[in-house]
Amino acid sequence: MTNLKDLQDSFQKALLEGDSSILSQIPDSQREKKEELLGVYQYAYGARLLEYLQNDYPNLHGYLGDEQFERLCNIYIESHPSHTINARWFGEQFPDFVQETPPFSEMAQLGEIAALEYALNSVFDEVDERALSMEQLTELPPEQWAGLVLQPVAAIHHLAFTTNADEIWQALEDETVPPALVQHEETAHILVFRHDSHGKFRPMNYEEAMMWDKMVMGVPFGVLCELITTYGGEEGAAMRAAGYLQGWIASGFIAQNFKTNENS
Repeated sequence: MTNLKDLQDSFQKALLEGDSSILSQIPDSQREKKEELLGVYQYAYGARLLEYLQNDYPNLHGYLGDEQFERLCNIYIESHPSHTINARWFGEQFPDFVQETPPFSEMAQLGEIAALEYALNSVFDEVDERALSMEQLTELPPEQWAGLVLQPVAAIHHLAFTTNADEIWQALEDETVPPALVQHEETAHILVFRHDSHGKFRPMNYEEAMMWDKMVMGVPFGVLCELITTYGGEEGAAMRAAGYLQGWIASGFIAQNFKTNENS
C-alpha cells in the first residue's frame, strides 16, 4: 500500500509535471473516469496559476488582451512549475521570461511593462528601513564628506527602458488610451520606490542614474562628484551632485546606516 507522503508526491507531480503515474492508484468513480477526474484538478491548478499572473500583471494583461495574455501565461506556467507554497513568488521570473520568449520578446515594451509591474509589487515586500535624514549628515565633519559611502533602502529598484513602457503602463493604470510605442534613442531610467504604502516611480536622467548606480556599488561621495564632473562638466558639478543626494534623502531613498572611507 502506498503511504500518504508518496501519494501526495505523486499527486503533486501530476499537477506540476503532468506525470500520470498516480492514475494507477485512483479508482474510477461511478460517474467519471479517473483520467477525467485528474484532468479537473490539473485544469483547476493551471487556472489558479493564471489567476495569480493576472493579479500580478494587470496592465500587461490589459495591453495584450485576454487571448494573447493567456497564451503567454500558459507557456510560462508550462515551463516554470511552481516551487514555492507562497503564490506571491510564482511570477518572479515572468518579466525575464517575456523579454526572452518569442514572439513576445520582439516587442520590448511587453517585458518592460512586466518589469515595472513586478517592481511596483516587490517594493511592498521589502523590509522597512529607517531612512537617512539631512540632519544626520549635517553632523558629519566636512572633511569626511568625500569618503561618505551610502546605500539605498531595500524598497527601491532601478529599471532601464528602451521604450516608453512607463507611459504605456500609466495610461493603462489611468484607464486611458495608451500612447503609441516609442523606441528611445537612449536608454530611459526609472526609479521605482515605496511611498506612503504605495508603489510609485519617477524618471532619472542619465547623469543621476549613473550616480545612483555607482552609489549602490559603494563608490564614495567624493568619487561620485568627480564622475559627475567628468560626465557633465566641471561647472556646477558639485551642486548637481549635492542636489541629487538631497533629493534622494528627502524622498527617503537612502538607508540610515552609512560609513565613511577615511582613505577617500
